Amino acid sequence: GKGIGALLKILVEAGNSGHFPDVPSVWDGFLELTKNQALVNARDFFHANIRDAVEEGIYTRSEFDNIANDLQNKAVDVFIHLTFGLKELYEPNLSSLESSIKTLKNTFWTINSDGIEKECLHQYDILQIKFSQKLEDINLPLESSELENKGNEFQKDMLEQYLHNMKKFSTTGAFVSNRTRLL
Repeated sequence: GKGIGALLKILVEAGNSGHFPDVPSVWDGFLELTKNQALVNARDFFHANIRDAVEEGIYTRSEFDNIANDLQNKAVDVFIHLTFGLKELYEPNLSSLESSIKTLKNTFWTINSDGIEKECLHQYDILQIKFSQKLEDINLPLESSELENKGNEFQKDMLEQYLHNMKKFSTTGAFVSNRTRLL
């Protein structure tokens, strides 16, 4: 009663004098909270899915970009959905989402590149072992030209196997480095 009336009188006087305080509405608070949570959820969606993809295999740059771009589009859809499709809420914040996704893309491309390097080295090591085993299986004198010919033949086979097994990564530094070691 009396307290509410006094409060109303103060508010009316403040409004009439042009000194009404700018108090954020509950709606504005709800929108800010919704936007922030939607950004976190969309970013987490992208992060979880790109992490899973990179854990499942290794990809060429083109394959990785296709996967990452598809996941980015889905993350944007998640963000729009979680902001209830309110353009005034999601449009000004898309650049923030895209910026965090770009950072994640770079991080996971580095992880993927490390995977490529490990796989190239692994294939190289396997072929080196096979090469050594083939040489050990030959029972020829060390000075023999036949031994040299067999060694050259094995090296050529090893290089061909490496090129075949790692063909899709032929533009990477790890591929080139290990191929050079096989020459």
